[in-house]
Amino acid sequence: NLRKLHYLKSCLDGEAALLLKNVQITAENFDISWKLLKDRFANKRRLFHIHVSNLFSLKAVTCTGSAVELRRLLDNAKESVEALKTLGHPVQDDVLVYLISQRVDQETRKFWELSCGEGDEFPTFDELEKFLNSRIRAFEAASVQLNKTPVTKPQKANAQIHLSEASLSKCSICSENHPIYKCTSFRTMSVDQRLEMINRKKLCKNCLLQMHRGKPCSSKYSCFRCGNRHQTLLHPIDVAELEKGGDEGTDSTNSGDKPSVSNSIDSTLVQSHFFNGPQPAHVVLATVWALVSSPSQKVVKVRALLDQGSIHTIISAKVAELLGTKTYPVAVSMGGIGDNKAEQITRAAPITVTPAQGTGPTLSTDALIVRSLTTYVPRFQSSPSDYKHLRGLQFADKRPTDATPVHLLIGADLYAYALRNGLRRGQRDEPVAQNTIFGWIISGNTTASVSSSIHPAHVHHSQSLFDLDASMRRFWECEEVPLHTPPTEEDNRCENHFRTTHSRSDGKYIVRIPFKEGPPISIGSTRARAERMLITMEKKLARHPDVGKLYSEFMREYEQLGHIHPDTKACQNDNQSVFLPHHSVLKSSSTTTKLRVVFNASAPSTNGKSLNDY
Repeated sequence: NLRKLHYLKSCLDGEAALLLKNVQITAENFDISWKLLKDRFANKRRLFHIHVSNLFSLKAVTCTGSAVELRRLLDNAKESVEALKTLGHPVQDDVLVYLISQRVDQETRKFWELSCGEGDEFPTFDELEKFLNSRIRAFEAASVQLNKTPVTKPQKANAQIHLSEASLSKCSICSENHPIYKCTSFRTMSVDQRLEMINRKKLCKNCLLQMHRGKPCSSKYSCFRCGNRHQTLLHPIDVAELEKGGDEGTDSTNSGDKPSVSNSIDSTLVQSHFFNGPQPAHVVLATVWALVSSPSQKVVKVRALLDQGSIHTIISAKVAELLGTKTYPVAVSMGGIGDNKAEQITRAAPITVTPAQGTGPTLSTDALIVRSLTTYVPRFQSSPSDYKHLRGLQFADKRPTDATPVHLLIGADLYAYALRNGLRRGQRDEPVAQNTIFGWIISGNTTASVSSSIHPAHVHHSQSLFDLDASMRRFWECEEVPLHTPPTEEDNRCENHFRTTHSRSDGKYIVRIPFKEGPPISIGSTRARAERMLITMEKKLARHPDVGKLYSEFMREYEQLGHIHPDTKACQNDNQSVFLPHHSVLKSSSTTTKLRVVFNASAPSTNGKSLNDY
């Protein structure tokens, strides 16, 4: 049950995650958590209302001839229809056909009516689905054919007009003479701010120009990251878009014929060893794209490296900062090849790793945080489709040889759980493909050996070295008694006040409130505010008798212990009497005191000052 609850909490998001936010991960709490979720979200009547509302609020198709929008409309409708069938309340075909046909574009609606013919029979939802699917395939085929059409050289006159218009066009953000994607103000915004600005200016999200009046964007370019029809600057937050790591250093090498290894150790967990000799085949490492999430529910898409030679999973400090997760201190020295220490790691954070497509198993671990993870950048170009044995596979990294930096190293603590059955081998100098939860990963040689040259060899290996001596030294330094410093005047006043006012006659620890000045003090009237708070609380307790009973018991106990007592004289004189507003705080999960009363000494009086100010 402990593992079940841990896995359950890692899979929750939004309102469901908030519901179990304060539930501790224990074996006994799994049944309680499951019941809470069922009571909140397994309400069939509420689910029915949600899916029916989704059907009636389907977003209409605004772009004629758009396969993407038609597909979105059909998929959203089918999702609600299947959900209602599961609940045992299927929707009639007549209603479905009417709702969906009213939300397609005008041209599609016209062809749908023509396909229905002149008869008075009511078409079914299956017939509408077949019609929309055939139309979507036609739009997609036409789009592909359009992209394959060779571009003819424009006439000279048209080119002159185009250049003239481009030189006069101004940026919609800062009104300068440059396109929006070159605008400094626009590029410094976050992705959410850019989207908000584009929507406000009513610009196309693909070409960043004025909207095309219902027509699809004619630009042949799409997002360089995911291939979807939006500008790359509008791609969802991706750590790969961050500033890449520092410049790679160069090490001197011996001019002799013998191989020489540099004695310097890289500040990252990757060690680059240079040698002079025959260059081996280009090697590609197993990289994947994954979604990293934290307990704060933030998600970042990163490029990760699967490394069985690392004991721990490691993330870069940039990812940890984007996740906004709470870290905790550790004392770990990372050891690399040759028993050399690469870096002292002081922080770690809990993370959850899932495939980039958002589906599949989740892997949870505590990852170590380093400033710079690896300098691994392939210095060659190769595509998996170049090899026959790799064709037709869904790869975890579609471009394994591009220069996108790695910000997550998945170590041996998660490596075994990421593997799946499936292995593809080719020729001797060809990469091997392994199936994983992220998709197929490739690693190994990609080309044959070429001429001699000096080149780096990246070695990924990390081992935790807990430096007991250094940890003990830091412990004793923290426990050392600090040097005596002369007391200030305020320190002396506090010491004298304590000596003259404190007492322990019957086991109680009593000390008088230390005033900075007075009494008397120049505080305003506090009674009206305290009375309003009391009346509000009494009304609340009247609506909840159980809470009112706990409140009465708490105040009665305070009076019995001598902490409070009725004082009619103070109530008659408001000159130097301070009335503290108080309210009850209920904590049902507490096993000792479920209700406590808070006295607010920071409440301002009529002159703006409170008791705490004195």
